[in-house]
Amino acid sequence: MLMIIAPASWSQETAGGPDYERCRYEDDSGRQAATAGDQISCQIEMWKREDPLGRELSRNPNVLMVDGSETVALHVDDRNWGKSRALAYARAYLSAMGEFVGLRRQRVEVETTRLYFSDLSDDGAGIFREEPTSFLERIEEKEAMLLEGQLDQALKDELGMSDDQIDRLSPPDKITRFRDDFLRRSVTESVGSASGLIPVKTFEAVDTEGNSAIGVVVVFSERMARVAASIADDRRIPPDPERARYPVGEWIGELSDEELTTQFGVRLWWDERGYPVVVSFGQWGVTLGNLSNRQKDRARRAAAVQAENDARSGLVEFINVATSFSTESIRGEIVEESTRLHTGGIAEDVELASVVDVAIEEAKTRSVADLTGLGILRTWSARHPIAADQELVGAVAYWSPAREDVIRTGLGLGLRHVPDSESRAGAESSTEPESASEPTPSGRTQSKALMDAADF
Repeated sequence: MLMIIAPASWSQETAGGPDYERCRYEDDSGRQAATAGDQISCQIEMWKREDPLGRELSRNPNVLMVDGSETVALHVDDRNWGKSRALAYARAYLSAMGEFVGLRRQRVEVETTRLYFSDLSDDGAGIFREEPTSFLERIEEKEAMLLEGQLDQALKDELGMSDDQIDRLSPPDKITRFRDDFLRRSVTESVGSASGLIPVKTFEAVDTEGNSAIGVVVVFSERMARVAASIADDRRIPPDPERARYPVGEWIGELSDEELTTQFGVRLWWDERGYPVVVSFGQWGVTLGNLSNRQKDRARRAAAVQAENDARSGLVEFINVATSFSTESIRGEIVEESTRLHTGGIAEDVELASVVDVAIEEAKTRSVADLTGLGILRTWSARHPIAADQELVGAVAYWSPAREDVIRTGLGLGLRHVPDSESRAGAESSTEPESASEPTPSGRTQSKALMDAADF
């Protein structure tokens, strides 16, 4: 006999959980309001230390937990803020994914160079060159000098310009007396699979200036990776009766539309017979403005298509994603003392000191999966709980072995996962979306934890 386990409480904050109000300010006096990014960082750290689920996952040696956060590019009043917000989550998740892949293995290359030049001779006869010149470079320099002379003569003949006027068009000559360049370049590269990652918690904040940020906590475990690999390799997945819970449609049906606005990415649940079900939450913003009703319908339809594709993309990324991340950092200092010789013999001593601070990050992921039975379990629309003027639409995509067998049976292809003795009646059922609840005015919001620590 299967034991049906009721879902964990959907309550926003567990008893004795973090007091996120402390993240509103940068100091105890409350006089300096924290930026949205600061609030996100604070909420993530407090959740890890003080929330029961965060503490349990942090202490579990068989679980890797990483996080990422990003600032939303547009102001909260911008008509496209909802779209920019969804993209900010995607960047935050990509950042967390990069951290995870880097933990598995990364290659670091460091190169340091220094060029020191000093000319203390009376006549400044020393010649400073930043790099040695080749034969071709010398030819190019001479060609440039010849061309400059021809142009100067043309200015005299055709425009009647004087030598003084032409000289003022030429840059001053420079004699370098001292130069000290110190550059340090480091490149970090990490390549590998990130399949099986689960975003367990997201946080959002809007600061007093209308800037917003979003953060995500991501968890990896071998159990999640095994499920992802089994799906990717198209292996038979038997049920695990000990993990049997609710039909997934009922799980999703317990969430209101407004609660779904804070859900992003994939969760892995088990249905009433113990089959794993991959559920993916996607969403997108609706840009309405001064549109007619017909145009609004078209805008909502287009946004719904984007949300469904977002949900499918997240599901496929969980199953199979190859990644490549690289970070290049150039740091250094340039100190120079030189004399500039202007037209008319005027000399000017120049001292320069500058710091080089360059960072370049590149990330690329690719996901491919062939699935039978991938479907949309639910769609929704709601106002954002903080930015009530922003309308969002979303979709919940899902796949399971039992769902695949239902589709295969309908197509006459036979069962792959469900034992012959079981009935099709046990396949997941869907639930119609609930109506959206009233938005809650607040400067911060967060997703409900839809998985338990035991799931990993």
